[in-house]
Amino acid sequence: MYATRWASRWMKTYKAIGNDVVKKVRNEGMLAEVREISTKIINTTFADMYVDVGVAFAKDGVKMMKRSKAEVETDSRWVDDINRFVEEECATILISITETTLAEAQGTIKRIISNGIEQGLSIEDITGNIIGNFQKEWGRKAKWMARRIAQTETIRASNYGTKEGVDSLGIPYVKSWLAGYDAKVRETHLQAQIDNSRIPEDQPFIVGGFECDYPGDPNLPPEESVNCRCSWTAEPVD
Repeated sequence: MYATRWASRWMKTYKAIGNDVVKKVRNEGMLAEVREISTKIINTTFADMYVDVGVAFAKDGVKMMKRSKAEVETDSRWVDDINRFVEEECATILISITETTLAEAQGTIKRIISNGIEQGLSIEDITGNIIGNFQKEWGRKAKWMARRIAQTETIRASNYGTKEGVDSLGIPYVKSWLAGYDAKVRETHLQAQIDNSRIPEDQPFIVGGFECDYPGDPNLPPEESVNCRCSWTAEPVD
């Protein structure tokens, strides 16, 4: 649910970025150099996603520990901690998203220009093609990027949010890794479920030989975190 909703939000973000690119070409012509994109809109979408998903799962973490279905009020500390987490722990992820977005935008323009040159079009016609066709071409790449970001980052945000909620109670607990059971689950993540069952709260999970606090932890290498669909549970120690 969260991945689908936030993929849609990311598509809107990418459409806005595409509009900026088209505007630049319209103002400067075919040779306009797109050397940067708006980091503000990317950072805002990213932070909003983390707060939305993180707070929801922090509440679920509290319910899990209390073994209750009663509604849980939002703790303002969660929001502050999530925003701090995005700023301090996700900086590398945001840089990667920005750089990939810029490279894909530049690549889209280059493809339209190359096609125009092959067809023997004039500079004016190629410029018109960029203005008229960029969003359509860009949309295909944006759809893939939006889905990948939403899938990876909503899982990361949900698992971090669960930890926020569980830890905020100050109750001793044991924790377990839960692998996402489908055809795409990594062997290392299936093994992680076996190796990380009801371990002490202060003991790191081990996945693929790497230590982490939860599935999708930013400290994990991409091969153990990108598109991860694993989760974790906590049980209070009686």
